[in-house]
Amino acid sequence: HVELMNDDKWDATLEFMVALSNVQGAQLGRYLYKCRVKIVDDDCFPSLKFRTLIKAHLYSEIPKIPLLREYIKMNLKHPAIRAKSLRFVVLTQFQSLLMIADLLLKLYLTETLIRLSTAKLEHRIDDAFGHLYVCAVLLMLQCVANVIISRFKVRQRLHGTCRNILQTNILRKFLNYERHVRAMIHE
Repeated sequence: HVELMNDDKWDATLEFMVALSNVQGAQLGRYLYKCRVKIVDDDCFPSLKFRTLIKAHLYSEIPKIPLLREYIKMNLKHPAIRAKSLRFVVLTQFQSLLMIADLLLKLYLTETLIRLSTAKLEHRIDDAFGHLYVCAVLLMLQCVANVIISRFKVRQRLHGTCRNILQTNILRKFLNYERHVRAMIHE
């Protein structure tokens, strides 16, 4: 028994094999115990919001920004993309905090050097080197943290995951067209 659930989520045509066994009131033939099942999705890409325009082939009348918003919503419904997007946003916010810390540290360093330039010579040298060492270490730590975060964001492969899902669905859809329909599609 295969239960189908109708939803408003766009998916490509799904195809799978069903093998029959333990039949009651029937007899399985030598080659008639399995079949291919093809489920064709009736939903529009990326959502049903523009269904009337799509069905009427009025693609140029679909507003671009709302269409992009629907595409983003469709992607965020996918658990892997949602988790990667959340990590990406959190890491980007942390990078923004590192930039603010960098600006404050440079402001502090500039003000300290100006203040020390007006002090006596013997106090200036000792204090200046102490401040410069601390600021240099903090600036290097900030750069290292920024590089680590940037590399982690790239390794998330968020853009690749979105593209992979879209390409897989488009390829499935294309392969389920009839042969003469596929021949009419130009590159």
